[in-house]
Amino acid sequence: MKTSIVYYLSIILIFGLGSCNKETIIVDDPVIIVDPPTEIDYPVAKGIVTNEIEPIENTLVSVYQDGELKGTTKTDENGAFSTIEIETEEGDDIFLVFQNELYNIAYRKRSGEELTLSTLNVQLTNPENDLANDIIDNLDSDDHISLSGNIVDFLGDPGDALIAAEYEIDNINYYNYTKSDNLGYYELIVGKDALLYVYILGKNGDCAEYLTEEEIELTSGAKAEVMGPYQDDVVFDDYVVSLLNNELEISGQVKQCDGSASIVSEIQITIKDSGNRNQVYVFEGESDGTFTFSDDECMIFPYTIEVVGMDLANNMHSDTLFMEITESGYSTNLLELRACTISEVGFSTVTMNLDGIDYNFDQINVRLENGDVISDDQSTLSFALFTIPDIQQGSNDIIGLELGNWISGVYFKAVNSVMNANVTSLTANTAEVEVFGDFQDINGDVVQGTCTLSLKF
Repeated sequence: MKTSIVYYLSIILIFGLGSCNKETIIVDDPVIIVDPPTEIDYPVAKGIVTNEIEPIENTLVSVYQDGELKGTTKTDENGAFSTIEIETEEGDDIFLVFQNELYNIAYRKRSGEELTLSTLNVQLTNPENDLANDIIDNLDSDDHISLSGNIVDFLGDPGDALIAAEYEIDNINYYNYTKSDNLGYYELIVGKDALLYVYILGKNGDCAEYLTEEEIELTSGAKAEVMGPYQDDVVFDDYVVSLLNNELEISGQVKQCDGSASIVSEIQITIKDSGNRNQVYVFEGESDGTFTFSDDECMIFPYTIEVVGMDLANNMHSDTLFMEITESGYSTNLLELRACTISEVGFSTVTMNLDGIDYNFDQINVRLENGDVISDDQSTLSFALFTIPDIQQGSNDIIGLELGNWISGVYFKAVNSVMNANVTSLTANTAEVEVFGDFQDINGDVVQGTCTLSLKF
């Protein structure tokens, strides 16, 4: 005698099976009972396919098992689907592929038990780059596994990122990627027992991160993390994406100290993040001192922007305007940079002495702001980065001392972020400073040297 099985579905499924004994379905939402009683002993997937806003109809749902395409179905006008008419084998995992020409392809691997106990709702995402994730042929649980997890941003909210994997099986290269949905969830299907090259990209596909600190450079020039090989499905811990494309736009005006427009102006914008990434931009303003700056940056949230305006006609500069950025797509306008501090003519110089050998850095731009001596310009052939807070004669702190020369490749960075600086002479616009201690050179070796700074500000 046949027994009945009750399916808890989130959608209303109505179909007829033609025979001498007509079969019907009695619907008592959310319970569906097949009458006359019919035994269905294979897994059934059911759920709703959406984008970030609404259900998606006419999405093709393909069901694979044991490397064979078992059948296809489509979502209805409510985005709902069910594979009840696609017979599969009990016990073997099922792969489902969701295709809609307007969205990225999505893959899901589920056991029959998982499909029986819960619905399978899937969110498709819009393609935002030219990467292609083609259909994986002959999906088989003996050959393929699932990598899944959640992406979050530095505030703990769902993160927006692309997750890509490359691997090789039998000298054939495979590539697959997915995009996290608005809940931060992602799932990739990859080859079992393969060494995987996995990387995470910002939402526009430009800024790369990795699931761990290990990374490798691929022959294509991209960098990725080497992972695996894995025998079974892997669910990763939540991954915090901090490095994303940050669309930035800043506009304003440089003014003379009396409030009139600067006729000949220059603007310096410095972008710094917690990962020690520094970008410095120096450009001219319009004839009335107005300026607009826009760029996409791969920076770690939160990051800071420093803006300084120079009135070149009167050799004056403004105080630095500091902004902390905590979200992508930041813009600000009508900044007023009033140049009221005289700029010393000529470059500062720094000399590093190691074992009697001098290394010179002679194009250092330094300024005085509210008692602090600041050097943060990397646009010249040689540079020095540091801050001396509240400079005074005698003992001082010097923060973040870093020296470099783009041409010779000479580079030194203080081992300790804060060192002792001895200010041997100090006037309103000049200072002589000596720093002694440990520095890391361009090879990563620690050396001990004496740094002499002849500063004009």
